[in-house]
Amino acid sequence: MTGTPPTSSRRPPTVRPKERRRLLAALDALAEGHGRVIEIRGEPGMGKTRLLGELTRQASRRGLPVATGRCANAGRMTGFGVFSKLLTSARLAASARDDEGRPPGALLAALLADAPTVDGALLDAARLLLGRAAGDGLVLVVDDLHWADESSLALVDHLIRWPVDARLLLVVAHRPRQSPPRLLDTLANGVTLGTVERITLPPLTLDQAARLTGLAADDSLLRELYRASEGNPHYLVGLARQVRPADRPPLPPAAGSTGAGADADADHATDTDQASDHDDPPRELVGPVLAELAGLGDDCRRVSWAAVVLGEPFDVDTLAAVAALEIDAAATAVATLTAHDLLRPTSDGAAAYRLRHPLLARLLYPTLDPGWRREAHRRAASVLGLSGAPPAVLATHIERYPQDSGLDEVHLLALAAKESAASSPRDAVRWLRLALRILALADAGDPDQVDVLRGELSLSLARAFGAAGMLSDSLAQIHRTLRLAVARPPTDRANVASRCAMLAYAIGRHADGRAILTTEIDAAIGGPPPSTAGPMPSVDRLVRPQARPAVITLLLTRAMLGLLDGTPPSPEDMGPLLRLTHEQGDRTAEVGALALRGVVEAFGGDVEAAAVTVTRCIAMADRLPDAALAGHPEHLALLGWADSILGRQLDAERHFSRGTALARGSGRGDALPLLLGGLSAVYQRVGRLPEARRTAAEMQHLIRNTSRGHHTSLAEALEALAGVWIDGHGSRRAAALAEAAAVERATAQPPPRRSWWGDVAAIWTAYAAATDGADPRRTTALILDTGGGPALDLLSPVLHPMAFEALTAAAERLGDGPAAQRWATRAELAADRLGLGYQRGHAVAARAHVLRGTADPASAGRLYEQAADLFADAGMLSLRTYLLFQAGRCLAAAGRHEDAGRLFTAATELARRCGANRLGRQALAELRRLDEHTSTGTGNVLGGLTPREREIATAAVGGKTSRQIAYDLHLSPRTIDAHLTRIYRKLGVSSRMALMMLVNGAGPR
Repeated sequence: MTGTPPTSSRRPPTVRPKERRRLLAALDALAEGHGRVIEIRGEPGMGKTRLLGELTRQASRRGLPVATGRCANAGRMTGFGVFSKLLTSARLAASARDDEGRPPGALLAALLADAPTVDGALLDAARLLLGRAAGDGLVLVVDDLHWADESSLALVDHLIRWPVDARLLLVVAHRPRQSPPRLLDTLANGVTLGTVERITLPPLTLDQAARLTGLAADDSLLRELYRASEGNPHYLVGLARQVRPADRPPLPPAAGSTGAGADADADHATDTDQASDHDDPPRELVGPVLAELAGLGDDCRRVSWAAVVLGEPFDVDTLAAVAALEIDAAATAVATLTAHDLLRPTSDGAAAYRLRHPLLARLLYPTLDPGWRREAHRRAASVLGLSGAPPAVLATHIERYPQDSGLDEVHLLALAAKESAASSPRDAVRWLRLALRILALADAGDPDQVDVLRGELSLSLARAFGAAGMLSDSLAQIHRTLRLAVARPPTDRANVASRCAMLAYAIGRHADGRAILTTEIDAAIGGPPPSTAGPMPSVDRLVRPQARPAVITLLLTRAMLGLLDGTPPSPEDMGPLLRLTHEQGDRTAEVGALALRGVVEAFGGDVEAAAVTVTRCIAMADRLPDAALAGHPEHLALLGWADSILGRQLDAERHFSRGTALARGSGRGDALPLLLGGLSAVYQRVGRLPEARRTAAEMQHLIRNTSRGHHTSLAEALEALAGVWIDGHGSRRAAALAEAAAVERATAQPPPRRSWWGDVAAIWTAYAAATDGADPRRTTALILDTGGGPALDLLSPVLHPMAFEALTAAAERLGDGPAAQRWATRAELAADRLGLGYQRGHAVAARAHVLRGTADPASAGRLYEQAADLFADAGMLSLRTYLLFQAGRCLAAAGRHEDAGRLFTAATELARRCGANRLGRQALAELRRLDEHTSTGTGNVLGGLTPREREIATAAVGGKTSRQIAYDLHLSPRTIDAHLTRIYRKLGVSSRMALMMLVNGAGPR
């Protein structure tokens, strides 16, 4: 922020210059002899009073007599009340006088005061005397006209229908929602007739709010205040004054705060999580609202209090119950409050109401009687609970009377926390803490059930701490949860320990998770635990029969964490565990063990064994009810990843979706990133790109406050890969991620911890970057660094075909044909070893990349189309779309325009279905270019060139320099010049000019 900081003593800056200019123009017209009526209308707090004050100051500076008045609700019984006071103003004493020496204003005031009835003759006389009082110029200002008496409204109506032929400027301000129908009709007719000029004050824009508060337009504090105030200037300044940090300049006075008028009302800004019930709201904000309520009676006061307690939209029945009033009395009070615009009907057509501004509840809440407020919250929880309100709504009431709560309230708070854990984790923390406090004080029933409930709440609290980014608190709560489970039966304690270990991993405390499991396994077996890498082959002989259920749970969790953390068990290690689960008859654990073994086998490249294991696992998992798997959604996550690796995308989507639903329903947020990452990957593959990007974004949101580096990288890679084809927004992101990952791999000390998920993220990032033409050197470096060298020995075999394809594409872009040949051969060998159709698609695509840089684009096109068919067989429509597009470009370069058009058409339609908008636009552009080239013969001239050469030649003919072409194609100028040399040789020309003449038909064919 620059310039002079605002001080509290100066007037607020002008934020409505357009409206101010209109008022100044009216003063200019008055000086020229033209009077008029101006209407200023707006919601409470929009700045009507402030604008009138500016008009008054400007008129006084010009030497014009000004009389100002404000109507009040209490003055409605006095005829011509506001005009009587205006016309006897000392400012009108200097105007022309009658034969008895009385000024016309005083004469008119006396006439109005003595009038027994209001008729046309009286109003005509008033109009005549006003014209005489105007003299050389008169400004009359009436604020809050919506509270005027009937006689004053009749006079305004007469002056609008029969304008005064004098230098009289009458300016009236009102709130449309509180104005009587007669006034609204009068003003509307005046606007239609042209006798009234209307100025409407809308909410401020964000830029106007920045000028008013002195904050920068991109300041996060300003945006939050703007959202809370809904652009109401008085509310905005009042809220900013409450939350403004000490290092920011002070704010100017709130608009309208110099007077006591109701136009100065505003709302409370402090979040309930930061303010206590007894925080005092600013008097300049709350005072006018309380003044409005004071004259409306006790029933209106109680109903308004009930509305404040409820906060959200409410019906009359609910208000009556919370206010403890009979329904008829409550309905009458609601009608009165609605007429005074303190309550408003909702706009959804339901018979419901809300406070006139969303912040009024927080503004008025501290002013409520504490005892009444407490009982009102109890009544609100009761009536809302009967009507089926969401647990989070009930929780906001329960936390206002915790001392009188019991087990029912504990369960409601726990449910509210579970539903809010992802979107509002700090709310979940607050409610779970309260639930544990209530449980400690409540006169509960079965102690064992209470202990179980306390442990569940404690673990949920640890999870909520993690989601809120309070990692140290989360770890401390994990250990408290373990201490609570000391006296539990071994199986129960093992379940708790396993979930604690998974949660420790989820918040990035991998070593703590391993330590928890090691300690618990040691205790369950009664001796040193088996190897940390996986279950020992002899573990089934070491475990006592009564301890087997607990040990199975712990060993399975440890093996799963090993897989997630980069130290997976071997398939041989899983054998004894599978035997234990089968002998024990624990089908849920057996599904987990089979899923884990299937993933390990698939990662290791043993596709045949993985297929057998996964098929067996699917059969068993599909027979289990949701209740059996609800506590272990990670089993379905692993099964989904195994499905996806084997090319079974439909099965993968089914298992990921089921697991995600179970994780959400059971509060297992720690399992969601693994599930959402897999679901996003499946969506990306099957051609549901917008869903893929949204799911990846949700995954990033869930882990934003934790230290899950591998999962963060995976989510970023998925989002970038989808974005490359949706709108291109992923292009720069993919390139940036590839560069950052390559730098980290090369420079990190100590080297980053490896995991399969991290490798997947790196290769998918590189593939996204290579697909969209990022720097091929960076792409190559990332893949080779991740894979440990040209053989990619450090990578899972299932990643080899994709990685080698990306390396082939990078080498071709660098013009290194021999390297591209070598990488394509490696891709083919890797795909042959795996024996999966879609992996063969990567190999065929790699060979096509090689050929597109040669003089045989037709063969490249055929291979691209073959690769597209292989991906189609696996249901992977996104890659099919991309490869059909590449095939069309190659066949167009080969002069096979009809085939190219067919492929571009198919790619365009597939892109539309997949949501690949950018790829669809590119395919459509190629179709149009193909038509143009066909009609001009250009296609035949360049038909013998490779797609890359054709692209460069077309750009050169269009007048671009080598540097410009290099920038567009992400190549070096030297590479462009080398391509141009080959193009000249193939086409028999010697210069760029000759190339242009040839293409344009002026040179030799």
